[in-house]
Amino acid sequence: MIQTVFASALNVYYRDVKHAMPLLIQLWMYATPIIYPSSLIPDRFLTFYALNPMTGIIESYRNVLIKGISPDFFYLGVATAGSVFLFVLGYFYFKRIEMTFADVI
Repeated sequence: MIQTVFASALNVYYRDVKHAMPLLIQLWMYATPIIYPSSLIPDRFLTFYALNPMTGIIESYRNVLIKGISPDFFYLGVATAGSVFLFVLGYFYFKRIEMTFADVI
């Protein structure tokens, strides 16, 4: 998971992060359209809903395997951009505070 780089750096300073991560991952699962279609989401929330990187991936698989149509490249683009942004943010944060890990532990 991309956020683990960021969460591992936070865990050095805030020990409750390791207890909060399973809860956040479970909430993320319910926010991802795995067991329900995204057509149940009201139109006014679809833009906000597309910010979840897994939405584009799950919906694209559903379009190709079940509906037999091509994937929605907008959702895949949003998922890719969001994932890259979170990875770069987590990487630079980790590298910035990496030198202080030994002082804290």
